[in-house]
Amino acid sequence: MFLFNGTTKVVGEDCFGSNSGGFKSICPNKDLFGDSPAGTPNAGEPNSDLIGCQLIDQQRCGHGTLMASVAAGRASPNVASGILQGVAPDAQLISINIFSYDRIKNKKTYYLNDLEKGLSSVLLRAGGATPTSPAALVVNLSIGTVASYPSDCDANVSIAIRNLIRQLRTAGVPVIASTGNYQIQTALSHPACSEYSIKAASVLNDEIGYTLATKSNIAALSQYTYPIFLAPGGDGNTIGNL
Repeated sequence: MFLFNGTTKVVGEDCFGSNSGGFKSICPNKDLFGDSPAGTPNAGEPNSDLIGCQLIDQQRCGHGTLMASVAAGRASPNVASGILQGVAPDAQLISINIFSYDRIKNKKTYYLNDLEKGLSSVLLRAGGATPTSPAALVVNLSIGTVASYPSDCDANVSIAIRNLIRQLRTAGVPVIASTGNYQIQTALSHPACSEYSIKAASVLNDEIGYTLATKSNIAALSQYTYPIFLAPGGDGNTIGNL
């Protein structure tokens, strides 16, 4: 689904990881910080340790690949007999990995400084774009903290990430973040709770879209600067939770 006329749709890759707190970066050719040098081939590839990754990630190691296919996958006879296609099949993809892994405790995490580096790499690609002359870029963050926040949360989490999302917004680059999948109806995960992010909660994929998915976080709109959007992707006959 990531091929078009035999050519890959993945036109850019980055990897930012950390070797601290028992976690290890999986970035190829990583430097002392755990990051791949710019331009490293295959830097955005998923974790190659499939068995270990599945133990850590409860068999959801392909979530990033799934979301990329929903966004920009092109129908392929090798996938579901060619009946599936993403919403923007002519779009290209930039894959940015920010996760680090602890094989001893079977855990994964992303550090805020690696999220900052990932957003900065997109901002660099946006160049001097503006809202009236925007970059042809959209950021999808299908990630979220276990901790949740009942209002704009930047002062409690990261002003730096807030500022990066604001800069991307100024460049005409929307940053969409999952509200979280922890069944909380009074607060959102970070980075969705960040002021300038576009917050996406999940509703049933039933062609109606009125019913909140069981796991999806939601909260009072009045507590956040920008609204919460609803998108199909939860429970039952689903493309996978956002």
